[in-house]
Amino acid sequence: MMIEDQNFSAAVEKLNTAIEARPASPQLYASRAMAFLEVGNVEGALSDCRSCISVAPDDVDGYLRLASLCMTIGRTAVALDGVQQGLLRFPGHEDLTRLLQQLQGCEEGPGAG
Repeated sequence: MMIEDQNFSAAVEKLNTAIEARPASPQLYASRAMAFLEVGNVEGALSDCRSCISVAPDDVDGYLRLASLCMTIGRTAVALDGVQQGLLRFPGHEDLTRLLQQLQGCEEGPGAG
């Protein structure tokens, strides 16, 4: 796939076409989210992470992707919300619980409050 070739702009275009053909594929949204992030389109990446959850709410990966992306870009409140939503669907999920603990540590850390 084009993402492996580091041609992220072309990958976005190819994934746009693929999503038009298969709008219920969370993996396509996840791939485009990664490509969007690489070309600096943070809002597009966030939107696609949310689309992953929308089209496959019973797939924990969407919640993990959203939280991880938000942590990477410093949007801890959005990350926390995504983790909490995921834990409602997947109570006790190990990775979501770990992310929740990390996020709670960020809130309690220096400069928090």
